[in-house]
Amino acid sequence: MTLLHFLKFAKKKTWILLLLIPIASGVEISVSYLLQVITDVATGKSQLSYGLLIAIVICYILIDTAVYFIGSYLQQTTLNQIINTVRNRLLTKLFKQNTGIGNDVQKITNDYYNDFSETIPVLRDDYLQGTFTAYKQICQLVIALTLSIMIKPVLTLIIVLLCIPGIFLPFYQQSNLRKNKQNVIHESKLATSILQDATNGLRTIQVFNIQRQLHNIFQSQNQHLLIAQNNDQLTRKKVGAISQFMNDFLYLGTWIVGIYFVLKKEISLGQLVAFSQLMIFISEPIQTASGIFSDIIGGKTAATKLDEKIQDTNVEVKTKSLEKFDNLSYQDVSFTQDNKSILKQFSLTLKAQQHYLLVGKSGSGKTTLINLPFNSKVAEGQITLNEQPINSYSLNDVFQHLGLLEQQAHIFDASLKDNLTLFNTEYSDEQCFAVLQKVGLSKYANPKALNQHIDSHSGLLSGGEKRRLALGRLLLRQTEFNLFDEPLTGVDPRTSQEISQILTNLDSGWLIVTHQYDEQLFHNADSIIIIDNGEIQATGDYNDVTVNNWLHKLNLLNN
Repeated sequence: MTLLHFLKFAKKKTWILLLLIPIASGVEISVSYLLQVITDVATGKSQLSYGLLIAIVICYILIDTAVYFIGSYLQQTTLNQIINTVRNRLLTKLFKQNTGIGNDVQKITNDYYNDFSETIPVLRDDYLQGTFTAYKQICQLVIALTLSIMIKPVLTLIIVLLCIPGIFLPFYQQSNLRKNKQNVIHESKLATSILQDATNGLRTIQVFNIQRQLHNIFQSQNQHLLIAQNNDQLTRKKVGAISQFMNDFLYLGTWIVGIYFVLKKEISLGQLVAFSQLMIFISEPIQTASGIFSDIIGGKTAATKLDEKIQDTNVEVKTKSLEKFDNLSYQDVSFTQDNKSILKQFSLTLKAQQHYLLVGKSGSGKTTLINLPFNSKVAEGQITLNEQPINSYSLNDVFQHLGLLEQQAHIFDASLKDNLTLFNTEYSDEQCFAVLQKVGLSKYANPKALNQHIDSHSGLLSGGEKRRLALGRLLLRQTEFNLFDEPLTGVDPRTSQEISQILTNLDSGWLIVTHQYDEQLFHNADSIIIIDNGEIQATGDYNDVTVNNWLHKLNLLNN
C-alpha cells in the first residue's frame, strides 16, 4: 500500500502520532462538557464554587494548549522526516539513471527536477497532510458522536442520518477531483519545464532578442495552468458549497430540535449547550471532508508516482572485482540510434600503457565509441575488460580504472578545490597544488585560490582554464587508462599546445579522440586509428602509408 510505504520512513513518530491524535481530539472535545458545567453554574443547577470553576477552566486551557503544541509539532516533524527520506531516495535514483549514449539526459533531469519542485510538495501538503487531517477528523467525529449519545440518543440518531450524505459527497466527485488534480500537475510541470529552459538559455534569449517569443510561450502555458487550476477549484468548491449547506442545516437544526427537548424538560439548558458544541465537532469533519478527501484523492497520483520511482527495484548482481586494467576490447560492436547506424561491426583492442589517437571527421562515431564502455548495454557485439564482459564489473569499478574526459565538463557551484576533487575530502591541498601546476594552473595553486568559490558562469576561469581544471580532475584520480574526447577543441593555440604536452607526458595509457592535427600527439602516438562512417579504415603509427593517406583525405595533412 502506497501510504504505508511512506509512513515507514518515520515509523516510530507515526505510531506516537496515531496514538496522540485521538487523545488530543478528546481533550479538545471535552470543552463541550466544560461549557455544560459553566452553564449549570450560571443557571444555579450546579453547586460548584466560582473559584473552583475558574481553576478547572485554567487547567483545561493549559492541558489543551500543551496537547495541541505537542501534536501539531510532532505531525509536522513526522512529515518533514518522511519528505526528507523521499528526497534522499529520489536523488539516489537520479544518480543511478543511465546517462550514457542513447539516453536523453535533459529529459531525465527535467523529470526529476519536476518531481523535486512540484510532485514532492503535492505529496506532503495534499496526500500525507490530508491523511493525518482525515484521521484526526474521524477521531473527532467518533468521540463527539459517542458523547452526544450520552446526552440524547434520539437526537444523535437524527444527526447521524443527516451526516451520511455529507460523508459520501466527496466520493461522488472522486473521478473529477482526481482528473482535475492530474491536469494541474501536468500543466504545472510543463510550465516549470519552460521556465527552466528559459533560465538555462537566458543569455541566448538576450543575444537573439527573443524575449517576446519566449514570454508568449510561457504566458500561453501559464494560461493552460490557470484554467486547470480554476477547473480544479470549481469542482472542489461545488462540493464544498453542498457540504456548507448540509453543515448549516445540521448545526442550526440541532438548536431547533434541542430547544424542543429543553421545553419538554427532557434535557437541561447546560446539556443543550454541550450538545450544540458537540455538533460543531461533528459538523466540522463533514464540512471539511470534501476538501480533505479531494487533497488525498488528487495527491495519490503524485504519491503513487514517487512511490514507484523510489522503490529499489534493482536486483543486486554479483560482479567481479577489477584489480588492474590490462586491456579494453570492442568485438564486432554495432550501435544504432534514431534509426541511424553509428558504429558498424567495430572491433578494436586498447592496451594498458599504450597511446592511441582516434581520428575522424565530426559525426563519424568517435564520441559514441569512447562512451559505450560506460553504458549499461550495447545494441550488438561485446565490450570486454581484461577479457571479461564489461558488464560483469560494476560501473563504479570501471570508473575507478578507466577515466573519461568529456568535451563539456560541468563546473559545480562550489569552491575551486571541490570542483577539482569533486567533493572527495581524501585529497590534500598539496596533491591539489601538484595537479594544478601539472595542468598549467599554477596561479591557483595556493590556499586562497583553492578555496575561492566558482560556478559554471563564473568569470574567474577562462574557457581554456576550465578545460585544464577538468583535465586536473582526471589526473588527480590517477586512473590507469584515460579516454579524452576532443581535449584540444575550442581552446587557443597556446593552450592547445600546452595540453598536448601534458597528455604526451602522461604515465598512464590513453586514447584521444580528435578531428584536428597536432604534431606532438600524432608523432608520439603508438597507434593512430582512422574511423569513418562508423568503421575502422586504417590503423598504424604516423609513418604508416595507409594512415597517412587517410590523414590527407581528411585534410589533416597538407599534400
